[in-house]
Amino acid sequence: MKYRKEGDHYLVVFDKGDELVQSLTELVAAESIEGGIVRGLGGVTNVVLGFFDTEKKEYLRKEFAGFYELANLVGDISLVDGKPFCHLHAVISDAEMRAFAGHLFAAEVSVTGELILTPGEKAPRQFNDEIGLNLIDL
Repeated sequence: MKYRKEGDHYLVVFDKGDELVQSLTELVAAESIEGGIVRGLGGVTNVVLGFFDTEKKEYLRKEFAGFYELANLVGDISLVDGKPFCHLHAVISDAEMRAFAGHLFAAEVSVTGELILTPGEKAPRQFNDEIGLNLIDL
């Protein structure tokens, strides 16, 4: 992964083989970013997407082992227990142009990953018992 600060945002380029979520989390920690937004695209493999089951209060996860276009990556940066947390959602598409979307747990970069990270206000999260998730606490 390579990155540079440009004005009020960071340009980030992931290399083939980088684990996207882990690498982004490490960048956010290294730069002491406590809030912000992320958007990006690229090519990925070994993707894990999730759908939050509101009745069970847990994520249903699905693995995607082939090669996929990362057609859209969007998310926010916040803090959970004082540590950086990247809340990311992704849309991936296969060779048949079928799209799959959900909460992004993991993705290995297969070609490149390009994103823009715009730091913002500090955004702490608190666990919400009713919902079953760490929600941004304003």
